[in-house]
Amino acid sequence: MADIALGASITGSFTSSDLKAANGNFYDEYNFKLTDNRAATFTLEAPTNNGSYTYFKIIDPAGNDYGYSINGESRGFQAGDYKLRVYSYESGDYKLSSTDDGRITSVISSFPASRNGRQSDIGLATDKGKYIPTSDLGEGTNFLFDVAFASDGLNNRLFAVGVDGFGGTSLYTSGTNLATPTSGLIKDAQGNALLGNIHSLAVSDENKIYTIESTGTPFRGLSQDKLLPFGSSSTSSVTLSRDKLYTINPANNVASLIGILPAGFLSSGDLVYDATTKSFFATSVDSPNSDALWKIPLANPAGASRVGLIGFTNITGLSFDGDKLIGFNNNVTGSTSNQLSINKTSGAGTIERSLSGISDITGAAPIPALLAAPTPNPVTPSNPTPITPTPITPTPITPTPGSTVPTPPGN
Repeated sequence: MADIALGASITGSFTSSDLKAANGNFYDEYNFKLTDNRAATFTLEAPTNNGSYTYFKIIDPAGNDYGYSINGESRGFQAGDYKLRVYSYESGDYKLSSTDDGRITSVISSFPASRNGRQSDIGLATDKGKYIPTSDLGEGTNFLFDVAFASDGLNNRLFAVGVDGFGGTSLYTSGTNLATPTSGLIKDAQGNALLGNIHSLAVSDENKIYTIESTGTPFRGLSQDKLLPFGSSSTSSVTLSRDKLYTINPANNVASLIGILPAGFLSSGDLVYDATTKSFFATSVDSPNSDALWKIPLANPAGASRVGLIGFTNITGLSFDGDKLIGFNNNVTGSTSNQLSINKTSGAGTIERSLSGISDITGAAPIPALLAAPTPNPVTPSNPTPITPTPITPTPITPTPGSTVPTPPGN
């Protein structure tokens, strides 16, 4: 059994003496090894006389298989030893090619570049600047502001926060495959919905989920302590209360107040937990030309401090790639999204790369050590009637009918 590496191609041929599967199809098997979480695209050039009946599968270490079409698609995979099987109903030559789309750096929530009725996407960003959507919200009032991974002891579980038809902000949860989430309105211990903007999410090393309730979005040209309420069309300034740090219990969606953040902090979209310092990094609206990086001690949110100006606005996603702090900002023209490297001491940010295939990022989160594989969707042909394999389509998130979608946050 031969090996196939990312970026390599293999030319093979089916003959009457080749192995056959239980259904009678010919198949060739190859080893495919990943040493870290990566995204890959595989393309199969099938024999000209039977291209409609040639396809392949990727089989993970647990024995789950993932059906692919002839044209392939980009998918993210966790590290491990895989097998690739090429199947054909008839004999003939074929060529199997692979493309390394990069190491996965973060999971991202976004508004899709081309909506086509969709409100939000969840996807993966790679260090080659590629964005790979894994699921999306369909028509309706649902959209996501941020995502974060937590562990249930055995697997990693994706959480997201966003607006839906419940009339406020909800906590979405999914299984290990970023599949269709369920949601529930976030409320305080008295059962009241949180009224501020909730567009950030992070998980501590104790596996607790945290969020910031922000009191408004900025109106350019106003001082930091004079802001406009979220969704307000008024041009007069008002003084609003301070942002608050909460923890959310995913079992009942109850938010418990941890502390009130200092004056001058206004969340611009995200926070991320730094286990080495037991604190959060967060972005705050600061000036018309730049957001600021803040550091929030978990044990004393009131003691949060401004690290410095990042040099970019619209920073709506924060993540860690190893020990490097990275941010995602949306270009003010709406045409480009960038990944930034942010200095944890000075706050200064520099553009590392632009991301293709995405325009409006709403949140980001670090990729855990174990990135869960997609839900298996095997292709099971049967003879004597050949089948035409179908490309895998990510499971859409079912929207909940309800209120009108508000304007997304961001400066």
